[in-house]
Amino acid sequence: PSLKDLGLDSEPLKRVKSERFTGGEIDAMERLDKYISDAKRSESSGSTSSHLGADFSCKISPWLALGCVSPRRIHQELRKQNVVPEVGKSTTYFELVWRDFFRFITLKY
Repeated sequence: PSLKDLGLDSEPLKRVKSERFTGGEIDAMERLDKYISDAKRSESSGSTSSHLGADFSCKISPWLALGCVSPRRIHQELRKQNVVPEVGKSTTYFELVWRDFFRFITLKY
């Protein structure tokens, strides 16, 4: 069946602009360094706006998924750079734990 047969508009899809992803450990560490410097800036200014909207995530998932950087390495860098007083309460730590939870629960079922 066509889209029209299904009661849907046949208007063409719009292209969405997205960042170009380049794999590798070097690019992963550059992204992590950029995230850490942005987080430090927002922490020092007292702004929480970096955790709202499209910029909520650290956007390092592609590199995590491909094994270019490990969750342990991200956690170590956050601790070393002292981005937040308690890394265990940071949104990035939550993202890493959440990611692993879903990865393992998917394997289980």
